[in-house]
Amino acid sequence: MFEAPATEYAAGHRGVDLAAPPGAAVLAAGDAVVLHAGPVADRPVISLLHAGGLRTTYEPVEVSVRRGQPVRRGDRIGTLRAGHEGCPTEACLHWGALRVVPRRTYLDPLRLLSPGPVRLLPSAATTPPGPQPTRSLTSPRPLTPGCQPTCPGQSLAAGPQNRPGPRPAR
Repeated sequence: MFEAPATEYAAGHRGVDLAAPPGAAVLAAGDAVVLHAGPVADRPVISLLHAGGLRTTYEPVEVSVRRGQPVRRGDRIGTLRAGHEGCPTEACLHWGALRVVPRRTYLDPLRLLSPGPVRLLPSAATTPPGPQPTRSLTSPRPLTPGCQPTCPGQSLAAGPQNRPGPRPAR
């Protein structure tokens, strides 16, 4: 779970942990340029710089991109490795987001995900005539205690294409 630090160097969890199997594809959250692709404190890390001064980080990831390389949303940037410290499952992607301008501010990366279109329905017990919605917002459900959800039926894609699937009919 994201926990913003009180100051830049204070304690906190500067991202979210997304449970997935080792070897899962890790995809770029958006169009960006690879800022860093390599070890940081003995962990393989990828950092992407997006337009508007947003930096996203992904770890532990076997790197398949190089520094300075442009990437598009959904491009494979690496492969998830097992052994993320603090992960209650075999593998978790630690995904972080940092706004670097106008000042450094850590963000909850889950807020970057686009929920898709929203359609409000009347609260009456009867179903209105016409086509019914095929998508709706649903609350996320953790797959494993301590890990954030990934979308069912999709590879680990830390990006705006992660959207909830269709809601079952009532």
